[in-house]
Order: sequence, then C-alpha cells, then structure tokens
Amino acid sequence: MGGVLIVKKLLFVLGTRPEGIKMCPLILEANSRRNEFSTVVINTGQHKELVDSVFRTFGVKPEYNLGSMVHDQSLTYSLSNIICALGWQIIREESRPDYVIVQGDTTSTFAGALAGYYNKIPVVHLEAGMRSGDLYSPFPEEGNRKMVSQITDIHLCATESNKENLLKEGIKDNIFVVGNTGLDAISYISSDVEQPPINTKQKQILLTLHRREAFNSMGPVMEAVNYLSEYGGIKILFPMHPNPNLRKAVKQKLRINPNIKTIEPLDYPDFVKEMIKADIILTDSGGVQEEAPFLGKPVIVLREKTERSETLGKSSFMYGFNKNKILYKVMDILNNDTKFEPDYSYGDGKSSKKICDILSNK
Repeated sequence: MGGVLIVKKLLFVLGTRPEGIKMCPLILEANSRRNEFSTVVINTGQHKELVDSVFRTFGVKPEYNLGSMVHDQSLTYSLSNIICALGWQIIREESRPDYVIVQGDTTSTFAGALAGYYNKIPVVHLEAGMRSGDLYSPFPEEGNRKMVSQITDIHLCATESNKENLLKEGIKDNIFVVGNTGLDAISYISSDVEQPPINTKQKQILLTLHRREAFNSMGPVMEAVNYLSEYGGIKILFPMHPNPNLRKAVKQKLRINPNIKTIEPLDYPDFVKEMIKADIILTDSGGVQEEAPFLGKPVIVLREKTERSETLGKSSFMYGFNKNKILYKVMDILNNDTKFEPDYSYGDGKSSKKICDILSNK
C-alpha cells in the first residue's frame, strides 16, 4: 500500500518589486507540483504599483492584498502595519501554512518572518546569508537580514560565500546553497524577449537608483551621468523609481539633454529588454548586480559596500560615489568595446526546482 500523500502549504509574504521578481518563479514551480504543494500568496503592498506589474507578468494572483503602503511613511509605521495585518492573516484557519517563505531583506521580509515566528510556523528565508559587513549600509536591509537569520528554520543561500557568512554567525543547520531565483526570472522572461538590433555606433547606458543612501550622494553620481550623457555618442536611459525624495534629489542635480531619457519604471519584461540592449549598466540595485552578469553585461555598482562580492573585479565594479573613478571605468569599457561573457556566479536559472525538492523532502 502506498503512503498517505501529504501536500505542504507554502505561504509567501512579499510586497516589493524585487521580491516579486525572485518569488514568482518559485511560486510557479510550486504550483506546478500540486501533488506536493499548495500555495498562498500575501502581497503586503509595500510597493503596490511596482509589484502588481510583476504579478501580472508571471500570472500570479495573490490571495491577500494587505494594502499597507501609506505615502511617505516611516519604517516603524510600515513594519507595525504589516506585522499587525500578517498576524491576523497567518493564523486564519484556511491560510495556516507549513512554511512561511520570505525573500531578501525588506520590511515585508522582516515582518513576514517575525509573524511566522510569533505563530510558531517554520520560516524559510530565500537569499539568506548575504552580508555587507556594515549594519547601516545598506540601511535598513543589512539589519533586516541579520535579524531574519536568527528566526529562520531553513536558509536558502545563493552562493557558498553566503553560507559561510551564516556559519561564521553560529548558524549551522538547514543551510542550502541553491543559487538565486532572480536568474530563474531572467530565464523565464528572456526566452520571450526578441533580441534587439545591435547599434555599433551609439553606446547605451542603463541607469537605476533607488536606495536611501544614494539620496545624500546624488551629486557625484549625477555629475558623472551629466558628463556621460553630454559625451558624444552615449545614450542614457533612466527609469526612475517613484520615491518622491529620490526624484527631488535627481531633479536638483541632473541636466536633461537629448542624450538622456528619464522615464517611469518599466515592467519587468521591458526592463530585461533594456538590460540586453545596454552596453553597460549603472545601478545601486542588488538584483541588477546578479542579473546583468548572468546576461554578460558589465555593471558599475553605485554603492560604498555590497553584499554581492562574487563578481567584483570580473563583470561588476564598485567605486562608491567617486565621480572620476566611475567615469574612467565606464569610458574604458566603452572605448575598448570590452566583451563580457555570461557569469553564473549567482546561479544557473534553475533554483526554484532545487528549492521545491528541498521543501518536498523536509
């Protein structure tokens, strides 16, 4: 006689665009294995419009939308809002899961993990073990992920160095190196993206900024962007994050000219298309630091510190907010037509299957 079939209920808590990009491939994989898993998706609404477009792209429909976002809210207000709502949702009989799954280092991540812990539900942390080594850079992300690690039951690391970080902190059990599901998303999307025509005359730069620490360092970055956009033959595309404080800082420093185009945030498939078209990418995004090398694109990291060091010096380069060093490296790459091969340091695009296999056997 066969054993009793046990279907494990997975509850996904997310609320930002990066979480959506990295969680949706895992949700789709779990949904394809109905004899093993059922899923419940909670959208905290931390970045409502941005994450909604990701859900549409992947065809994922959250069971619950908390609508926690309030204009210009503090971190404390956001965290307390999400925790209060999650505590009610998670303990509802129809939603009580076998695992609460969170990703990364956002306020939604910390709130989801804490709500799971308070309700004695095992927490699964996707993208575990990333560390910059500075509690306040990036802020509050570094603190969030360190705290989440202390109440996590299953740690899913992207790289061996992430695993080593957890071991150094005294975390020994249930650590798995699975790669980053963000590359699953790239594989899912890029297979449907038509390869753009290559323009050998006009160099193209893709620029993204969104982190709080960038607000006070906007001057040197925008000076570099101004120079690059005014330098003959270089086009810059700048999809702007909706944060009003960021937009105000950019407006004060950026000199608009025909070579620079500021636009509203792109849907994920369109953003992938622009990454493929770009000759080089300037960003403070952790996700783009993983995605661009996977696509064979060089990255200038607009941060003082990064928790993604695996590709530094190979396909990604970090000079803080030093205008001259940023300019030198960008021009060196563009003038020499330096070629970069795809880099699989962060995974092979098949992480979701590995994760489901782990959870199925737990």
